[in-house]
Amino acid sequence: MKADKLYLGNIITLDPRNPVLKAMTVKDGLVQYIGTEKIARQLCDEHTEVIDFGDNCIYPGFMEAHCHGVIAGPRLAFFAQLASGESIADYQQILKDFMAEHPDNACIYGAGWRETNEEPNKAHLDAICPDKPMALHSIDGHSVWLNTLGLEKFGIDKAAAEKWGPNIVRVGADGEPTGYISEGPVNEIAGKMSNLSREENKQAMLVWQEFALSLGFTAYYEAGAIPWSLDLYRELIDEGKWKLRVYAGYYIDEHAEDYVAEVRKAKELADKYNCEYLKVIGVKIFMDGVVEAHTAWTLEDYADRPGYTGIKRFCDPERVTALYMEAAKLGLSVHQHTIGDGAVHFALDCIEKAQVATGNMDMRNCLAHLQMVSPEDVERLASLNAIALVAPLWMYRDEIGVYEQTIRYIGDKRTFYCYPMKSFYDHSGIIAFHSDYPVSTQVNVPQSVYMACKRADPNGGAYHQWNPSECIDRFDAVRAMTMGPAYSFKEEDRLGQLMIGYVANMSVFDKDFLRDDIETICDAKCIATIVDGEIVYKA
Repeated sequence: MKADKLYLGNIITLDPRNPVLKAMTVKDGLVQYIGTEKIARQLCDEHTEVIDFGDNCIYPGFMEAHCHGVIAGPRLAFFAQLASGESIADYQQILKDFMAEHPDNACIYGAGWRETNEEPNKAHLDAICPDKPMALHSIDGHSVWLNTLGLEKFGIDKAAAEKWGPNIVRVGADGEPTGYISEGPVNEIAGKMSNLSREENKQAMLVWQEFALSLGFTAYYEAGAIPWSLDLYRELIDEGKWKLRVYAGYYIDEHAEDYVAEVRKAKELADKYNCEYLKVIGVKIFMDGVVEAHTAWTLEDYADRPGYTGIKRFCDPERVTALYMEAAKLGLSVHQHTIGDGAVHFALDCIEKAQVATGNMDMRNCLAHLQMVSPEDVERLASLNAIALVAPLWMYRDEIGVYEQTIRYIGDKRTFYCYPMKSFYDHSGIIAFHSDYPVSTQVNVPQSVYMACKRADPNGGAYHQWNPSECIDRFDAVRAMTMGPAYSFKEEDRLGQLMIGYVANMSVFDKDFLRDDIETICDAKCIATIVDGEIVYKA
């Protein structure tokens, strides 16, 4: 059987036996042969297409272990982009410009503002937008800033404040919501923060897909899918418009009456929707919030709030253990948001009980973000075969005050040891990289490699380095965007490396991430992205 395609270039296989090869043939979307050009040419005939990338590097298709494609699409296509701002005055100006450019929008939506000591208030937004509802996601996605009409539109009133409490719905001296909300109610209104038609949502998803492909990504985990979004994905797949592989976690709300029933619903959705390009592989839950909103669940008190350890979202040990047990029985994984060390510790307690009780020690449960992890739990995570999802793009000391803000909230020592990475490898753990895009402002392969190896801002110098003892080497960094996600998806026998019989997913860059000068890595450009042996993006 002659090859459909012959690819030439510097092929980074991630196979330690043959790390760099020169030629690969592809047949029916799979790697037929990888090795020398001499042998590869013998597998070709006049119908074989030859693609020569010269000195460029061909990697296994890069994968994102945790992001939000269904949110990213509308944000890219229809939202005001606030991430370039650093103050309330900046955000106001960005919003004024956006409204001038979109005068017909009935509601104003945006995303990307940062939580600092300058607490947002509805008055800031009423001053520039008194006549339309406005709702703005914070950069981490855990908070929303609303104007007065936005509060009315989404039903955030005194009753909501009493229901959720003042650490979730902030109130003024009069007991009225200030316009700054976090966590639970944010999740409730997130899906309502646009009035897009189904066709507009499909258009937005294709904008996201093209963006992801242009960065070299071939697959990702959709962190928090619901039936509507799964239906949207499947429709695009059936129309032949979808190229990325999506591995999804069905979102379970902490207020659900029956967690076990929700896990069974995830299995039903898998049976209904799963295909080659979409697989529901488990469930997604939120254990806690984020440090910058004082909602991460910590083992010790916040430094600036004695007696307070954050927000505990999934926190009933019996119910949560039952959730894990049902997932283990159904062959599903549990993917949990765990920022604080209290959330991590609680999650591992429940995972251990469930896995031992069911005998399923291969659930591939994932703990995402892992800003604070106790040394004991670094080791426990590996022993339970849980996967550490870490975000190298967050691992630097910034110039806009987030690092100093973290020190104020949790203290110098805990801040310094935030975001462990090498420690997981030191205990034989498995790491997969994620960006959490669009919660993060970037999703970027070369910068992820650089920042994993340096834990510093590429443009910031030594001052910006955050705990260099947790740096990892380049091979491990590339592995964490290929083999690591593949393992978390239970696809390590067909994705994550370039070997005979594997899916021919590839990402082509003009830099060698393993050998070029590390200081030049961030300048790398994606030349092409290949899915099932076909070029789906070319620069």
